[in-house]
Amino acid sequence: MTATGSWTVIALGTVLSVWLVATVINSTPWGFRKLGGREVHHFIPRWNFFAPDPGVADYHLLYRDTFVDGGVGPWQEVSRFHEPRDVTAPIWHPDKHGKKALFDLTQELLRSQPETESEYDAESSDERELTPVRSDAIKLTTAYIVLLNYVSSVQRSEMSVATQFLIMREAGVDGTLEPIFTSDYHTV
Repeated sequence: MTATGSWTVIALGTVLSVWLVATVINSTPWGFRKLGGREVHHFIPRWNFFAPDPGVADYHLLYRDTFVDGGVGPWQEVSRFHEPRDVTAPIWHPDKHGKKALFDLTQELLRSQPETESEYDAESSDERELTPVRSDAIKLTTAYIVLLNYVSSVQRSEMSVATQFLIMREAGVDGTLEPIFTSDYHTV
């Protein structure tokens, strides 16, 4: 290697090292404030590996159908989101994207839901007493439409005329399930 080539490698290594150190500093809360509280013209990225409010619950997507005779079927869980993990999951786990999508859609749906609407009456022990969403605006959100589309695409009986979906939150060590959102019935 020539002397010019050596200096080029040293200069490039120095620039990349300084950039790496600046990125690490910018990724800490105190470093971010020191650099003005913004990404420096998007030249020094900010990487956050941990959420400020980590997820502490899992979500379950269920659906039920109404039939031609007027009967209502039982709640059935969409199994794709809660299949047991394989031993290869730390290396190859393509299903994690589906679970993440359900989590993100649920978060978006809950943010879109008006504060005044109570979806679940804790005093009611009958699952058929869940109150569906009353706001027409929430039915036009992307999250609602995507979840409804997914549930509507699930294979079902030819006798089904409408479907309804339910999101339940599983929190705590004991795995208690709590209904947090119920849709209206929609024709299939």
